[in-house]
Amino acid sequence: MTNDSQPPRFSDASLLVRFQAGEDDAATALYTRYAERLMELASHINRSFMLGSMVMKSARSRNGFRYRDEVSKGFCNPSENDYKKS
Repeated sequence: MTNDSQPPRFSDASLLVRFQAGEDDAATALYTRYAERLMELASHINRSFMLGSMVMKSARSRNGFRYRDEVSKGFCNPSENDYKKS
């Protein structure tokens, strides 16, 4: 991995051109330059997705229980219209 205090030896654009010309070392240089950041980004996205999924499941459960309780206490009357598919 490159040292952040020193500029990269080759620009990303030049590495891409070299890779397209068939130089596998250029692809390795790009990979090592960005692999850690990409893994951190992927991990962050995964954690955010999982957290969002957990929040949505929790909200659905709470709303379902609330609806059930309201029906059982007579606060609302479920009709066939509640279950029509659009």
